[in-house]
Amino acid sequence: MKAKIVEYKPVKNYAFVFVCQEGDLEIMAVLLAASLKRNLRCEYELFAAIPRPQQKWGKPSQVTLKLLKQMGVKIFPFYNNISVKFQADLYTNKAYCLRVPTKMDKIIYMDADMFCVREFFGEDRFSVPLNAKPEWRVFIKNWEEIYQAAGMKMPKTRFRSTVTREFMPPFFNTGFFGIDAKLAQAFSREWLSCFKQIDKSGVMKDSFLKEPVSFVLSAQKMGIQYDILDERYNNTFLANRHNFKPMPYFIHHFRLLKYLAKVPFVVKLVKTLQAEYPGINNIKLSGNWQLFFFILSNIKDK
Repeated sequence: MKAKIVEYKPVKNYAFVFVCQEGDLEIMAVLLAASLKRNLRCEYELFAAIPRPQQKWGKPSQVTLKLLKQMGVKIFPFYNNISVKFQADLYTNKAYCLRVPTKMDKIIYMDADMFCVREFFGEDRFSVPLNAKPEWRVFIKNWEEIYQAAGMKMPKTRFRSTVTREFMPPFFNTGFFGIDAKLAQAFSREWLSCFKQIDKSGVMKDSFLKEPVSFVLSAQKMGIQYDILDERYNNTFLANRHNFKPMPYFIHHFRLLKYLAKVPFVVKLVKTLQAEYPGINNIKLSGNWQLFFFILSNIKDK
């Protein structure tokens, strides 16, 4: 039997979207947006997705909103009235990000705790409908139980985790992924539906992994073809032990600020972004971020 050859329409432009809400996500969203403005070399637009209602999610400060506007970032408010019983419930905001009103070919979702650290021109691989990087290690052992709860058969496909190189069923880190804009609305709905189904089943209880599990189940339910990204697109910062060969496009720092401050090219990037956008220094910071910027201020430029 001959292999089926699938041709995909080339991606000409991209919509990058990330969540911005009151608290630490404000400084992270601003730094991410500034790094994207610095390094993107493709045709693109940027969206900051802001959850509503305000009494549940808070409101980004005027300083933050002004900075985003200065960078040309479009504000996308969305309504998510989930009860937020568990930490995992917060991550449902990602699904709503896929509803941004864009005419771009591809939507790239990014967690706010990321930087774009080198030039990104776009690539032919993003013509595949869905692009995501496998998790860096095996987190889940009860896959059979999960698939049964979702009313699905366990797939035979196996991936290797990107750092520990263990075999596992399809499972992605959703800190960075790309999806065809024409599929995004339907995928958003299916993702939320799968999340609710898994949550109701109790098979994962209070687990932050419900969100990425629901992501991969949704892709398989919809029969979406996916492309397996590597660590260049979603670098698992600390787990890689600062391995930056080949140099990543995007670093996922997971708020590990004391380690981040030890990476020279990240220090240089953040300090130059501060100089380019002085308003960054006016954002209200938590203690960890105050310490991070204090450390950076005492590092001499080379």
